[in-house]
Amino acid sequence: MRFNLYRIEPDYCGYLQQFDNRVPYAASSNKITRPFIGVGIEIDGFNYMAPLSSPKPKHIKMKETVDFIKIKGGKLGVINLNNMIPVPKGIAKMINLNAPIINREYSELLKNQLFWCNQSQNRQIILKKARNLYHYHKKGTLYPNHEKRCCNFTLLEEKAQEYINAPTQNNTQQPVLPNQVPSMTNNIGGIHFGN
Repeated sequence: MRFNLYRIEPDYCGYLQQFDNRVPYAASSNKITRPFIGVGIEIDGFNYMAPLSSPKPKHIKMKETVDFIKIKGGKLGVINLNNMIPVPKGIAKMINLNAPIINREYSELLKNQLFWCNQSQNRQIILKKARNLYHYHKKGTLYPNHEKRCCNFTLLEEKAQEYINAPTQNNTQQPVLPNQVPSMTNNIGGIHFGN
């Protein structure tokens, strides 16, 4: 499977940020106009989004770590694995990079980032690092400086399930029973994530 780029609903990011302030791009953030755009990664039955960042001069000098991947040596930006979040079905929408609403220069950057991510060797590195980070975090074996800047995956998975199950103001359905919980695995809105 190939990676695609997704935009996550800002309300969902805002909801998660109530519980973990490391969740990026929430409505309360100064980056309100900047969407959460990331690559989708399936880890232990959960769909995760790892956010992409536009290139900055500092990226060239920074070293890659277990939670940080430079895209084309930092020339095309970075993937912030430490800020990846679980995303339930229906919360993310695949980005059409040819849509006229996207700024041409930004669209080209996203296309180049996606192309780099989908090169076989890079794809394997992204998947391996994301899964390693996730498992190190779950086992409590991350270095303290990595732990400090990493989202709390366990807590966010719990809150993602609660978000799915929470009744909306217009929802008149009966409560969802545990065996009826919508799946968070394998795809978002029918779009499969990289394995």
